[in-house]
Amino acid sequence: MKNRPFLLLLSSLSLLFIYSCKKEFSFENGQKSHGRLAADISGNCAPINAAGNFILGHTLNDSNFLEVSVDVTNPGSYSIHSDTVNGYYFKTSGNFADTGRITVKLPGTGTPVSRGVDHFTMSYDSSICSATVSVLNNVPLPADYSLSGAPNTCMNFSLKGLFINNIPLDTSNAVEIQVQVTTPGTYSITTNTVNGYSFS
Repeated sequence: MKNRPFLLLLSSLSLLFIYSCKKEFSFENGQKSHGRLAADISGNCAPINAAGNFILGHTLNDSNFLEVSVDVTNPGSYSIHSDTVNGYYFKTSGNFADTGRITVKLPGTGTPVSRGVDHFTMSYDSSICSATVSVLNNVPLPADYSLSGAPNTCMNFSLKGLFINNIPLDTSNAVEIQVQVTTPGTYSITTNTVNGYSFS
């Protein structure tokens, strides 16, 4: 009987210890990530990809999104969003499991109410960058074209910018190629990924 109070005290201390560990574990798993949006010297998001056709009066769908690059310094939860411009915006959230440069897809929401070029401010952590999206009057038709020198060698191409080991590319890094266009319209030209980078 004399040992019972000691056992009860020991049990209470054990429960307190387990609860404290669980609370600390939960706090660590819920930490917020830190980093910054990749941008060029002018503050433009770099690199950025506006996917899909943005059409006046057409509600955005899964094909309408922006891709931005984030330099993550501390992993954790994140939220990246734009302001609302011309009736639509971009937003996403999730969890960064690692550090380094990561490309993030931000789905578009809303309906463009006028045509023209829209300028968005993208925000993440304490950083911002600028992105532009063109809104068209109607759905454009695809162009009819071929790469000069296809199918074997791209002719009259030139590289722009400096390509340095372990330095992320920005808008100054590009490749210019020549195409033969027979019918004007929309186009999409991409490369495969080699040595950690690609062009599109």
